[in-house]
Amino acid sequence: MPLKIAIGTSLGAVFINSIAGLIGKVIFIEFDYINAILVGIGGILGSRIGTYLNKKTKSIIVKYTFALVMAVTLIRVIIDIFNYF
Repeated sequence: MPLKIAIGTSLGAVFINSIAGLIGKVIFIEFDYINAILVGIGGILGSRIGTYLNKKTKSIIVKYTFALVMAVTLIRVIIDIFNYF
């Protein structure tokens, strides 16, 4: 499967999973609708810009950028885990 399709598919899965989290937050926690709207607008704009850039960028650059984002995310999760204990 091409990397660009795999990234799009994984983002679709993240979106579907985030719906459950959103419903839980709205029902059980005080929810800030203004911030939610602002984050939603940013997400929509970011996805449009990302789609445009993805079409204009070579696959190898997308591959290395994706790997870098995954590495930074992994480091952040590891730091959060160690700070938790």
